[in-house]
Amino acid sequence: KDVVEAIDAMGLSRFTALDLTIARGLDYYTGTVFETILDDLASVGSVMSGGRYDSLLEMFGVKDVPAVGISIGVDRLLTALAELGNEPQVHCGPVAVCCPMGREATMFLLGTLPLLRAAGVRSEMVPETTWRMKKQLQFASRSGARFALIAGDSEVSEGTITLKDLKEGTQTQVPSKDVVNAVTKALDLEDPGGG
Repeated sequence: KDVVEAIDAMGLSRFTALDLTIARGLDYYTGTVFETILDDLASVGSVMSGGRYDSLLEMFGVKDVPAVGISIGVDRLLTALAELGNEPQVHCGPVAVCCPMGREATMFLLGTLPLLRAAGVRSEMVPETTWRMKKQLQFASRSGARFALIAGDSEVSEGTITLKDLKEGTQTQVPSKDVVNAVTKALDLEDPGGG
């Protein structure tokens, strides 16, 4: 009753419906539970849900802390948005993926990651540096990256990085000190906003 009155006081009643049949499957809820649907595509079901759980934090040694939480069904939400024609057009994955061949090359490329990130280039290392190069490049491509930064023993000894443009299918040897500039320059040519 208090929650319904509070929602009404905030002028949000038109966005809510009281359903006393909703029961969250987790034991730790101690009060109100809620589910959120998309008015334009209710058939996908709940895209966010949660509730009040005053005792949950006690399991972690914290006492008397009331809490409310919500979880978002990201896959379900994105699927619904795509179906409605509102799919986000933002690429959230990496722009550059570092692909090393060997431990020294891994350390060498790890030095480049913070420089790329400081320049605003979303970058990451492949999750498993022992993969064969073909698998590393497949990972970079599947992640939607524009560039793969490749280094092996020869690149480490020469102080260079092989910059592979996954979109164009070209690759060039770039001095490691110039690789950030090479990436940002290519992105600026493609998108004045920086990629």
